[in-house]
Amino acid sequence: MTANPSERRLLIGWILLAVLLGAMAVLTAQRPSESTDNAEPDYRLERSQMQFVLALRSMPGGAAAAQTSLPTLDAELKRSATKNMEAARLLAIVRAAEGRPLGPEGQLLRASSEERDRAYDQLATPKPDPRHLLTLSETDPSDRLMKLAVWQHLDRQEDAQRYVPWSRVAGYTIAVLALPLILLLSAWAWVFVLAQRASGRLKPVGLPDYPLTLADADRFAFRAAQVLSGYLLINLALAMTPLDFSPLVRAVLMLALVVLFFLGLFAIPVYGNAVGRSDIGLTTHNLGRNIGIGFLVFLLELPIAMLLGYLGTRLFQGVYQPSHPITQQLSFEGGWGPVVGVFLLAAVLAPLWEEVLFRGLLFPAIARVAGNVIFGAVASSFIFGAVHPQGIALVVALGTVGFFACLAAHYSGSLVPAIVMHALHNGTLLAMTLLLFG
Repeated sequence: MTANPSERRLLIGWILLAVLLGAMAVLTAQRPSESTDNAEPDYRLERSQMQFVLALRSMPGGAAAAQTSLPTLDAELKRSATKNMEAARLLAIVRAAEGRPLGPEGQLLRASSEERDRAYDQLATPKPDPRHLLTLSETDPSDRLMKLAVWQHLDRQEDAQRYVPWSRVAGYTIAVLALPLILLLSAWAWVFVLAQRASGRLKPVGLPDYPLTLADADRFAFRAAQVLSGYLLINLALAMTPLDFSPLVRAVLMLALVVLFFLGLFAIPVYGNAVGRSDIGLTTHNLGRNIGIGFLVFLLELPIAMLLGYLGTRLFQGVYQPSHPITQQLSFEGGWGPVVGVFLLAAVLAPLWEEVLFRGLLFPAIARVAGNVIFGAVASSFIFGAVHPQGIALVVALGTVGFFACLAAHYSGSLVPAIVMHALHNGTLLAMTLLLFG
């Protein structure tokens, strides 16, 4: 892309981008209604919150933080437990975690003819038969929350080792070995990078089109608005289609279409000049080197992002925290199909389109207008964190991931390291979640 430094500024891209990003932030910040007047509540939000609470209880030092969320969930579910079966099931899990009996709120479970419901009732009894409880939990293999609750209940038994499934033991073993290894490699990565910087061998390259003119920045902003508009329009079109997709299939299809959309979009000029894949560093040049840089940056950022995520959940533990809708869907679906779908979504499609939008287009555009690379990295990373649906507690953690992705792009001159780092980050967290909790 070549531009005349004296050409006229066109700000329509920035205006569109501000409107679209603002709309996304507002939509993701809104708490969804549990039900409508004509629909039965499905308690997906409470189920997702309970899965997070149980996962937190399994982590070192997480039991106290998790325990503070239980009374609120108990009070919300108690009101409906005698009228709604899903509320009664979730209340049984809450009471088991609290160490309290279910009492009269479990009448629906006790009256049910389904083995699954009797399993929930057993879970909330003071001393259930572990064999009976474990057998009943397997009647619905897709219910990850139930299995997690059962395993935590069994862990409190004196002879828990006799009943805990081998797959859970294997998952814990792999996770316990992998986490210290990642932390050790992260420490090495930090020492290596700081030594390279001190010796003067680590210098920023900038993306291929550096230095941008202000008119170039306007083009990047307009192209970012086009990519984001395509995302929203494809999302809307799939939501209106009469085809009955699951949320996971819909999300995979949506991002696949978005990727095809922006790859085609790069062939179209912006204000008479091309803004192509090579202009944002999306090429295979020095591919092996750039993949290695992405792995290195992943080692640098992961422990910091995880720590900030944990601190954020502690700081905002009393604030409504939505979970990612695909994570909610995974808690309802069993088998390898949903797992493969989530990995495709989180570790392939999402890193590709998000890095193109936030690091390939938005970051260099803001940095040029502000005249400061660090400001561009911080601003674009904050926007990246704010438009995610996980809530205010994880904005800083997600923004940290974005900031390291900006540094990866800026220092390598390519978008590939940022995509690789992002993919490894999402894939590792998903793998750890499945190994530890389901």
